[in-house]
Amino acid sequence: MNKIIDEEAIELITTSESRLGVPDGFFRSLPKEDDWSFVIKLHAVFEAAATSILSKKLGEEIEEVLARLELGNVKTGKMAFIKKLGLMSTWHFTFIQHLSTLRNMLVHKVENVSFSFTQHVENLDKNQFKAFVKAMGFNLDARIETNDGTVISCEEFIRQNTKNCIWLSAADVLACLELEEQLLGAKAKQQLLEIQVETLKSLKINDSNFRGLFNVQDDESIPTD
Repeated sequence: MNKIIDEEAIELITTSESRLGVPDGFFRSLPKEDDWSFVIKLHAVFEAAATSILSKKLGEEIEEVLARLELGNVKTGKMAFIKKLGLMSTWHFTFIQHLSTLRNMLVHKVENVSFSFTQHVENLDKNQFKAFVKAMGFNLDARIETNDGTVISCEEFIRQNTKNCIWLSAADVLACLELEEQLLGAKAKQQLLEIQVETLKSLKINDSNFRGLFNVQDDESIPTD
């Protein structure tokens, strides 16, 4: 994976791939896809990741129901739940919204299989392009130094490297989703442990309780199995 994605993010993404049931290295391979396939497959990853984290938060017994919800619908979709539950930052939420809008535009017309990021960006007006940059390049600096040492604006960098910029932003979102899901799992385990401790305390189990439970006389030993 590209060296500008840090090791912690790489580890989180690898864990996410395993959790979601996709082949190891699937996310890493996405930039090699044509632009249409890149958008469709990337969106599918976030569909699955959103279902997974919502199941962890709301209960795995409703996972099937959650899986059938649209991802990008901000009123009744998965993102509506994620936003309400505070499971994602505003930047990441906006990124997935734009990705879902783009995916929906592509998936309903077969002629869009020839979709090109270059053409798409060129067709955006000034305000649309500004919104696109803000959403899809949220983690980029205002000025970026290229490999040859040239410093260009974030806008120009995204115009020249649209797919890779989206992929890098997606890596940030996916890693954070996985981290949030791990934290939810840790909290659930901690809560279960606290319940177990409180249950044991309420039982007030002591030597006398054991003797009464097993009908053991004072001069007899307490069974251990």
